[in-house]
Amino acid sequence: MSSYLELSVGKLHVLLDTIEVAEVMELVDNEKINNDYYLWREKSVRVFFMNEILANTTGNDSSDQAGIIYQSNEQSPILLVVDRIEKMWNLEGNEFIEMPTINEKLSALFDGIYSASVERQLLKFKIPVTEQGLEQC
Repeated sequence: MSSYLELSVGKLHVLLDTIEVAEVMELVDNEKINNDYYLWREKSVRVFFMNEILANTTGNDSSDQAGIIYQSNEQSPILLVVDRIEKMWNLEGNEFIEMPTINEKLSALFDGIYSASVERQLLKFKIPVTEQGLEQC
């Protein structure tokens, strides 16, 4: 069983495996964030605005957002900026269906869908989330 954070990015809801999440934070008025980097624990980390990456123009109208520091063994930490963190899910791997090849952008980032949620379908990020995968979008 794995734990996932449900993140909202505009109208999309995505799941991020928590195993490589180093920190979750509230970002008020996008303070201390420029377009490329954020200072975290005296390190400059690359910022990825998920609304822009997913070409989602229906994002959060507020300047208050959430940030997730994602740190895998394969790369330096990165900051994922999303609209909100909705909740935590504990799920088994067999609860996901394979991601259909809808478009290259989604296929580069996501590898499954959790569809047992009554409210909405949740896209599952590939593990690990990589700068290369985010840049492809």
